[in-house]
Amino acid sequence: MQSTKKIDVTESVIEAEKAATKLRWRQQLKNVTDEHQTFYQRNNNSFVLKRAKAMDLPFNTRVQMPQPHSQEIETKIRYAKVKIRHIVTNYTATHKGSENVDRETKTGIKQLHKRIKEGNIIIYPTDSSGRLRVDTHDNYRVYE
Repeated sequence: MQSTKKIDVTESVIEAEKAATKLRWRQQLKNVTDEHQTFYQRNNNSFVLKRAKAMDLPFNTRVQMPQPHSQEIETKIRYAKVKIRHIVTNYTATHKGSENVDRETKTGIKQLHKRIKEGNIIIYPTDSSGRLRVDTHDNYRVYE
């Protein structure tokens, strides 16, 4: 059974914004040499904190956004985000009733729901692996 995550417009907008931010950071850091990128110097086992960035220090809560690109590149980024939102919105509108599971899996889920409502079984996550376990009510009470 291969199940995929449901496509959501809000999630796609968030992912597009993450990609745009990564692009801005990549462009901003492109001109930095390897010597200036790291604040730890291996040759003499020392730290040069003036080279440290907020991302390098886990205890630093002050994080700044990267500088914007030129107006032309920012316009292209904005257009790409709008286009992604448009494509995802159209896709979700046309595939509104479609499921991401096959017919056999869907039938199995319906049968499990029916057996739960009838009180024949109980489904709960296991402690160690977090997988689901199907059991009778009597066996479940024994394990409690």
